[in-house]
Amino acid sequence: MKTKIPFFLLAVFFLTACTDKQAELKEDIIGLVFTKRHNDKTRAQLALLQEEYIAQYPTDSFTQSCLENVSFFYLNVDSLEKAKSYARQYVKAYPESENAKDVELVIAKAFYKQARYLEAVEVYERVQNRGDFSISDTRNLSFALKDASRDTTLPNSDYLYYKSVACEELVNGLPEAIVAYEGFLDKYPNSRYVPSALALLSDKLERNGEVERAKEVLKTIIEKYPESEQAATARTMLEKNLVGLSAEEQLERILKDKAAN
Repeated sequence: MKTKIPFFLLAVFFLTACTDKQAELKEDIIGLVFTKRHNDKTRAQLALLQEEYIAQYPTDSFTQSCLENVSFFYLNVDSLEKAKSYARQYVKAYPESENAKDVELVIAKAFYKQARYLEAVEVYERVQNRGDFSISDTRNLSFALKDASRDTTLPNSDYLYYKSVACEELVNGLPEAIVAYEGFLDKYPNSRYVPSALALLSDKLERNGEVERAKEVLKTIIEKYPESEQAATARTMLEKNLVGLSAEEQLERILKDKAAN
């Protein structure tokens, strides 16, 4: 029994020392978080301390806030590989947390800063597909899509641009969306997405009160793309004189025509 006492005391001493060190490190971090003299130097010091805490205590609950802070810090100072690494670590460890989406978008923003636009788009769209995607997020996705489309060696550069245009109404409003679709049609006149772009342009013109222009676009679809799905819809819209009517009025007219026939 006597021989076991020193080992027990040594274990207690070791655990106490570790606990004290962890508490001291946490206290230093909290002190810098709440300091009134935030500047580049103190932010860098805070990030270094938080990195140390993450490395030494990866499963501790306090590590979550450390990971979040260093992800954003390294994004802001353009240490982009570090930003992505810590953001990935956060998302893997805390996928259901309240801030997981914002931290995951650090990865997209880092890719964008590195001019790796397709990888940025992939992350933005992954987050978008899960919902909770703000107007600001949509704007950033639009930028990434448009910049990715500038690589004309890509076989789908027109599709990337087309998807960026689809963001315009939410980000900048209906008039800007009309301009954006017209820009797409000018830039990619031979794209396979032209019929869809024309149909969407007509819809936006109609909702913007430009009914006659909307009708002209529908006629263009019928004339140039007569076999397309959009042409069939355009014929119905023009033949039944539905352009300019509300959705309820369109439905009422269609039902009346069916009843009459």
